[in-house]
Amino acid sequence: MKRDTFDSQVNALATLSQRLGSFGKSEAESIATAAKSLATIYNADDGSSAQHAQRVAAAAGRFQEHVKRTVSQLTEREAGGMAALAQARKERLGLETDRYMLPIVTAFQNAKPADRIQWLGEAANQGDGRTLAALLEAPHFATGIDRDALAKHIEMAEQKHAPDLAQRREQFEADRSAMQSVLRQAQALAARAVDLESVELANQADAAEAELNRVTA
Repeated sequence: MKRDTFDSQVNALATLSQRLGSFGKSEAESIATAAKSLATIYNADDGSSAQHAQRVAAAAGRFQEHVKRTVSQLTEREAGGMAALAQARKERLGLETDRYMLPIVTAFQNAKPADRIQWLGEAANQGDGRTLAALLEAPHFATGIDRDALAKHIEMAEQKHAPDLAQRREQFEADRSAMQSVLRQAQALAARAVDLESVELANQADAAEAELNRVTA
């Protein structure tokens, strides 16, 4: 691989890491720093191909392990963040079912399609968590309400009655999307690191063979 190509990918990763908000920012910056360290070692010209190959191989292995650990950590953080947002929505909108769930579901089941949509819109507009929770808990065939439409109306309710929570969710989703870009770039760099390691080890073997041939010639 050309050095300038690898360096450009390292720089692109550093740029991506700066786009994140709170979620994943420190992890992304840590990956970017590790990538720069790998590039520095790869680009170093110390005049010894064998030692250089060993250093690059070791640095490539460390970078791969760093990326793997970060992916694992962020997967757990992402799941925790989504669970926290879901719980906050449940509490803020009162998405709790009670003894009125069955009458609510039955009413929707027996209503005309147009009336169902109207009632759903009213529930979202009024922040009627009891109705929204009942529809969320019941299967589609029992209410006639499409799951995507229900999710959209719950989002509408959140935006109107818990706008700060809606903003938190939007920021989290934006950070998560940016972090996924960072991880894709990091994983690509990890794959490049394997290539670097293979090339350098091959160079080391060639150098050893050449030296052996020189000595035995």
